[in-house]
Amino acid sequence: LVAAAKDHEKFNVREAEFDQVKDLIAVRIGDEESLPIDKLLFRRDLPGTISYLVFDLPNSVEPVPRELPEKWAKGVDELFSLGLANVKRSASPQIEQVEIQPGVTFTACTGESFFTASFALMLDELERATSPHGTLVAIPHRHTLLFHAIRSSDAIFAVQHLGILAVNLDEQGPGSISPKWPSL
Repeated sequence: LVAAAKDHEKFNVREAEFDQVKDLIAVRIGDEESLPIDKLLFRRDLPGTISYLVFDLPNSVEPVPRELPEKWAKGVDELFSLGLANVKRSASPQIEQVEIQPGVTFTACTGESFFTASFALMLDELERATSPHGTLVAIPHRHTLLFHAIRSSDAIFAVQHLGILAVNLDEQGPGSISPKWPSL
């Protein structure tokens, strides 16, 4: 809490000009039901979750106040694009293929960054993460993204494993997002 207070005092992001803080803007994913959406700049990109803008400070993460886009003369979509680009630049998740059974895998993206789960919003930029038939996605907490691009009926095995993993990892946390696993 002391470090977060020092961040708040040092950066004073709520009063800063856009050029001073543009590299600090990021996008987080959270559980819609547990966040104060009336105070956040957010979108509903994935079922049951919200994507919201934050400042990624050295020792804390602080929501971007709703009035700042107007003050900066910036559109919300523009800020989300910038925030996702900053996440992509600053967070480097470990990407691992996990074999469920011979020939059937899912991908696990894990990392220490509070923004690892935000890569769910950039699946089209990850290798073999999308398919014309959709992608099964689980974002159990802020440090984990699991997905399986549907390419055959073998996806039924991925559904079972992703569902179990999503529930277990959500319970473990930290930063639980959702035990659900929507299909995109």
